[in-house]
Order: sequence, then structure tokens, then C-alpha cells
Amino acid sequence: MLVPKNGTVTDIYAPLQKKAKISDEVAQNLRFYEAHSNRVYKELSRDNSVASFSEFVTIYAEQIPQDELEADENTDKAVYAFHFDKEPSKPHGVPFKFVVKPVCVARREIFTLLTIAE
Repeated sequence: MLVPKNGTVTDIYAPLQKKAKISDEVAQNLRFYEAHSNRVYKELSRDNSVASFSEFVTIYAEQIPQDELEADENTDKAVYAFHFDKEPSKPHGVPFKFVVKPVCVARREIFTLLTIAE
């Protein structure tokens, strides 16, 4: 995709939506982030300048998962993770972000999902 050099991350939404055939609803919940060496370097806000992107980073776009949208800011924590082979110095794949919930909440949700009585 080509975007103006003086553009912002917001300018990426329309071409991406058209090329990937993404609905308006899904496009509203997209997140962009920079990754370097298969690790998240930083999450990009909509007003980040495209000119600030380094040629050595990969820009990823992903739909923000529903559990992250519904996360409780007081108890749930979002964590960046990456894949590695035997040692953290050997990363590979696409880094990602997920929500970590307190054990008691996670346990309750697992039991609800599996329909098991506590």
C-alpha cells in the first residue's frame, strides 16, 4: 500500500480496508504496531507520522480482540508476547498482545465456558 510520506496512521485505514475487504465495524477496532526483530517495538496511535517509520521495522495491523475491548482496567493487564525457539534471543513469528486476568476471574470464565459447576 502506498500512503503519502507526510501522512499519518489514519491514512492507512482506508487503503487497508479496501484491499483486505474489511467492514467499517472491524476497521474501527484495528490496532497498528511496529515490530522489530519479531518483538513489539511500540503501538502506533492514529496520529503517528508515516515518515517516522524506520525501514527496519514491520508494521502490523490487527483487530483488537473482544476480550481486550471488554477488559477491566483495574484488574486485567494487557501483555505483549512473542514466539521464540529455545532461547528468547531467537525470536520468530508475529508478536501479539493478550489480556491476563486474575486467576479467580479466569477460573470462573473457564468453568462457565465448559459449563462445569464450581
